[in-house]
Amino acid sequence: MLMDGFDPNDPTLLATAANSFEAALIVGVLDVRGIESQEVGGNTSNFQTGVPGEVQIMVRHADLASAQAALSQCRPSENEWDELDVGRATD
Repeated sequence: MLMDGFDPNDPTLLATAANSFEAALIVGVLDVRGIESQEVGGNTSNFQTGVPGEVQIMVRHADLASAQAALSQCRPSENEWDELDVGRATD
């Protein structure tokens, strides 16, 4: 059945990560919340596909809104970064 002209199972772009590490963090956040996702464009068996350094995170179209909400809850606001206590520097 089509939703808004889209098949609910069609892969849909959720986000573009700067690198494979950032993509893995996003996929992990989604996985904990039960949202299936896939990295596209990262390293595949030591061979990179797509634009170097860019990794797309794809989710099912039906999961797009909940995936967006999950990411927005995990990203700190600018004010939260200002209040973050990283401790004292050690020699």
